[in-house]
Amino acid sequence: KRIYCAGVFHNMVLVLIALIFLLINPFIIRHFYIEAATVYRVSKNSPIYDLLPSHSTIQFIDGCNVNTSNDWYQCLRLIKDQHPQQSSGYCLTQTEIQLLSNHIEFNQTSNYDCCQNLSQKNYCFLFHSKQYLNQNGACMEARSVTNHPPCLLNSDCQRQGNDVSCVHPFSIDNVTRLIRIVHNQGPPILFVGSINEIYQTITIQSYQAKYNFISTIFITEIPLFFQYVAAFSFALAFFNAVPCYAFDGQYILLALIEYLSPNFYQRRHNRLIFTLIFGTCLLIINVSLAFARYFL
Repeated sequence: KRIYCAGVFHNMVLVLIALIFLLINPFIIRHFYIEAATVYRVSKNSPIYDLLPSHSTIQFIDGCNVNTSNDWYQCLRLIKDQHPQQSSGYCLTQTEIQLLSNHIEFNQTSNYDCCQNLSQKNYCFLFHSKQYLNQNGACMEARSVTNHPPCLLNSDCQRQGNDVSCVHPFSIDNVTRLIRIVHNQGPPILFVGSINEIYQTITIQSYQAKYNFISTIFITEIPLFFQYVAAFSFALAFFNAVPCYAFDGQYILLALIEYLSPNFYQRRHNRLIFTLIFGTCLLIINVSLAFARYFL
């Protein structure tokens, strides 16, 4: 008995095992996990690395409701596409603005920060009022302001009174934003910076384990591992089955021809060997070109 394709066979068995797991993995997730926007990883270079715990659940970002990882990234894109003055604001009465303000700049211009680095806790907010119709700036403590109800327009605050204004965070460069992230394991996080920093340094997944003893590896690590197993095993099986000299494909081709046409095999054996050598040379040339293109 002759065995010509043991390597190919074992590679395909690995592919089959990986595919079976990938098919049943959604059923595992459905029964042991719930849908939630869970923090999977926060990069160490993230400004909020020490503030946002891993495995915490994101609930809102800048007033945008977050339930899954797709919601998270859609909210980030929405915030990025908005002009800073169109971003989520907060409803404050004129009395509250006066009490919370360290400084009020009437007729605020777009290239002037009303706080002027007064304090790291303070942030410049823009507002309109019936008394002051032009755009005004108020330097207020950011956390105190963001604890108020969210809004987009002054009309959103009318049900709270006639003297209520929707104050918006001010951005002097149209890139820096004041973003409020609400999660379930601590107070809301106030982030000041580019939205790209959040996008690049925080990874969110759409599921959370129902029970504490269940790991989240079934969501990310194990499926990724089996995807690699399937991809590499199939590639190795295909590569090994190519009719080249010293590969399983050499013996598979010769055995197949011998089985289908014994007479042809005996008469054309030398030509078949030449074909294998030619195929081997082509393979070596292709692999060499691939390495040269990668390293040069």
